[in-house]
Amino acid sequence: MTLDVHLARGHALGPDDEARLLAAMPFVKDRARTVLELADQTAFVLRPRPLKIYEKGLPMLAGESGERIARLRDRLKLFASWDVFALEAELKVFAEEEAVGFGKIGPAVRAALTGDGVSPDIAKTLAALGREESLGRLDDALQQTI
Repeated sequence: MTLDVHLARGHALGPDDEARLLAAMPFVKDRARTVLELADQTAFVLRPRPLKIYEKGLPMLAGESGERIARLRDRLKLFASWDVFALEAELKVFAEEEAVGFGKIGPAVRAALTGDGVSPDIAKTLAALGREESLGRLDDALQQTI
């Protein structure tokens, strides 16, 4: 049903999209009241790479914030477990080591991972996208700031 709604929303579906949507579903289903809202909230997993970063998101990827995202990306590349609970713990440790609240990092990471500001929390977004897609999106976003 959700696949049909994504088609109705104008999203072309690729061969891996059903698996991606199913991976994202547990993280967004409680936030959606209708099937259309569910489709809108899972749209981030269907966006093709490299993502077009929304206008307000691009400045978030530059300077100190971009440097943090690069450090986070490098750290996540070494991270073996892509379980949402392990990712939550890793993100918390990263923010503590950076001596900032995750609110300083989160919006930029969300822009890099989704192209806009709509997604579940960052650990859930990473888990829904999977390791390779998440790391690829972070790499792509950092390339847009060069």
